[in-house]
Amino acid sequence: MKNKNMIRLVEGMNHIKRDKKCMMFPFLYAVLVVVSWMILKPILPKVEFGGVSDVWLILLSVFTAESLLIGEMAILIALGTPLEARRIEEALKRIRIRDEDGNPPMLLSKEKKGNVIRYKFFSPVLSREDFINRIPNLRAILKAEIEKDWITEGDNPQYVIVETISAKKNFLT
Repeated sequence: MKNKNMIRLVEGMNHIKRDKKCMMFPFLYAVLVVVSWMILKPILPKVEFGGVSDVWLILLSVFTAESLLIGEMAILIALGTPLEARRIEEALKRIRIRDEDGNPPMLLSKEKKGNVIRYKFFSPVLSREDFINRIPNLRAILKAEIEKDWITEGDNPQYVIVETISAKKNFLT
């Protein structure tokens, strides 16, 4: 299987494309790191530890660049991971929707539009048919109604889209 973090990072970028408000998280983090660097930069030359103040300034710059890169990647990975991903992936593993290595498909996104919830899964091995064969179990895991026609392939066969209708009854409508 491809590197999970790389897949989640790309999905995080796609999440930002779909929802522009999410761009504020990487932006605010970058501002925080740069402002911290700007505050510390003039202070460090005043700190003398045997004439190595230049070394401290170089270390601060390297640390700032690394913090910026690693932090931005962590934010994108977090944006590419739905909150329920771990619970759903573990449940898929229990009902034996997994590859030969025991890895369940990765939940990449969960989008809700009205009563319809759209789940996007990634697995290089499992196909649409593997999901269709486990519809009763999927209904229990996702707590929703699922029909055979609602399970489709994504952009390529490695992506499976499962569309559901919430099983919760809304008595107000």
